[in-house]
Amino acid sequence: MKSMKRRTIENALPIVAAAYGRKFGVKVKIGQDMAYTDGKSIVVPNIPEDWPHKDALWGYLAHEAAHVRFTDFSVDMGKGTLKHLLNIVEDARIEREMIAIYPGTARSLNEVARYMAAAGHYQIPNDDSPAASILEGFCLYHLQCRVVGQDAISDILEATRVVFERKFPRGVQVRLHALLRKVPALSNTAEAMHLAREILKMIQEEAEKERQQQQQGDQGDSQQAQQQAGGGDPDDSASQGSGSPGQDDQGDQDGDDSQQAGGNGQQGDGADDQDGQAGKGGDDASQGDDASQQRGAGAGEGDGDDANGQQASGDDQGQGGQADASKGDDASSQPAGSRGAGAKDAPSGDDAAQVLQQVLSAGEGDHIGDAHQSLREELDGVARRGGDASYRTVREAADIISRDAAGNAMRDEVKRTTSRIRTQLQGMVQASQRVARRTVRHGKRVDASRLHRLQSGDTRVFQRNTTKRRPNTAVHLLVDASGSMNRQADCGDRMYQVASKAAMAIGMALEAINGVNPAVTYFGGDGHQPVFSAVRHGERVAPNAGKFTFAPTGTTPMAEALWYSAFELVQTKEERKMLIIVTDGDPDDPEATQAVIDLCTASGVEVIGIGVVSGAIARFVSNHVVIDQVEDLQKTLFRLMEQTLTAELAA
Repeated sequence: MKSMKRRTIENALPIVAAAYGRKFGVKVKIGQDMAYTDGKSIVVPNIPEDWPHKDALWGYLAHEAAHVRFTDFSVDMGKGTLKHLLNIVEDARIEREMIAIYPGTARSLNEVARYMAAAGHYQIPNDDSPAASILEGFCLYHLQCRVVGQDAISDILEATRVVFERKFPRGVQVRLHALLRKVPALSNTAEAMHLAREILKMIQEEAEKERQQQQQGDQGDSQQAQQQAGGGDPDDSASQGSGSPGQDDQGDQDGDDSQQAGGNGQQGDGADDQDGQAGKGGDDASQGDDASQQRGAGAGEGDGDDANGQQASGDDQGQGGQADASKGDDASSQPAGSRGAGAKDAPSGDDAAQVLQQVLSAGEGDHIGDAHQSLREELDGVARRGGDASYRTVREAADIISRDAAGNAMRDEVKRTTSRIRTQLQGMVQASQRVARRTVRHGKRVDASRLHRLQSGDTRVFQRNTTKRRPNTAVHLLVDASGSMNRQADCGDRMYQVASKAAMAIGMALEAINGVNPAVTYFGGDGHQPVFSAVRHGERVAPNAGKFTFAPTGTTPMAEALWYSAFELVQTKEERKMLIIVTDGDPDDPEATQAVIDLCTASGVEVIGIGVVSGAIARFVSNHVVIDQVEDLQKTLFRLMEQTLTAELAA
């Protein structure tokens, strides 16, 4: 049995989803029990931590991120068969684009395909399936397996290929492969739509050819019957001069046969342009089609198989844009040759025309199911049954409009009034980092000033240096900027102004200490925009002084602010991580706030709470301090930092 992975802040769904979103350059939201994308952002439901198929979830996220990044939603997506063909072609195009930029997503996409196959999200057509679903299924599985490289569904492709070759005429098979070879060269959604229209146009043309050939065959049969009724020998009649009606019809039919196969590379498919072997494949395919149409006269099937062998060779070369995907392009790429067990001759005439007409007139229930939509519905159900309602979306912090003049004035005031306390903090931390010397009984270096000890039998005369490590700490300061912080303080300033000065002072002090990486973030507004960044990890206070003039607004979205701070701390390289919350009241969502604080604490993140004229923080954070006046905040922050940083070095 696979061991359960320990639940930590690092592997929590909101943190991992936010990391994927930042990596891919898209917005990812946590959406309770719904999975969807609106073209601008991706919504992931609250999947429980113990769900064993997280790789499938990350693959789904990568697929949807590809849509957000590369799909042009302004393009008219069409309807019916055209819409389904566009979705199939576009999915393959965007996933190839994603893999080209982020090669690691190839594994995630293959894993989600593997899971969807195992869970039954992919529909496998059979002989009784609607013709449109067979065509769409073959296109989908061929492109995903052979062009994108998702070998996890190769068995599904093979099963679908056998059905496709039984139901669709040879001309469609050959021309469809030529068209699908264009996918690696597509560069946008409009081109994908153009290719989908080409496929549908090819079906229309092949349907018309099959009808014409059937009509010609019916006319030939009628003339032959009339000749037999008149007592003539049909073979002799067929060998007479060019004035014979039978010979004229046969000539027309031969011309159609030649044009059908030879024209496959010329009727807008671009097969010759896409593949160096396409022209050769088209000529060979012509022989195969002639043989197929002459079976009534006893013609064999060998030429058709040879022709398809050549066509498969051209197909392999056409996949060069995706090296891994082109490997092993086996029988599933062959339009008719080397068919699997149970395969039979491709239909022709009336049967073929009927199948193609079914594609063109397909109704709502005649299309292949959307595997990704089926997966979304499963994810929704998993979230409803066991999702963690405390999860919140990790929102990106909004940039604060910098008021440089006011900020610089505040910085000058803070530097002047906190010079002593900042110097004291820096000095204590540096003193605790100094190399200490002590004498021991064994060693290589003798301390001459301790040799007198030998007279009394004390052999501690060897000198040893004790190295103390520097603080290796990331500190994230969360400052409450809700509307209640706009109250007047006893000193005459507003509470938020006093808090901002204290935050600036501690930020300036910490950034001067080697090994400490501070950040300052305000939280307020609402759940949609809860955090506002003054100084990010790795930045300096001075260039961002104007952002410390941020005015309070909105409510107290502490849970969302904590998820953001935790995410930012996870990204830092420092071993020790501290999160300090400065607030004057209760959070908007107490349960969600407690859940993320507990998760941070269990993951080794030190959470410290400072209540300003309010003891509400004591209910959520065990390590807390409550101050009766906001003016005491600065002194409290410095004392906390002195205790925590020097204690770490002494350990």
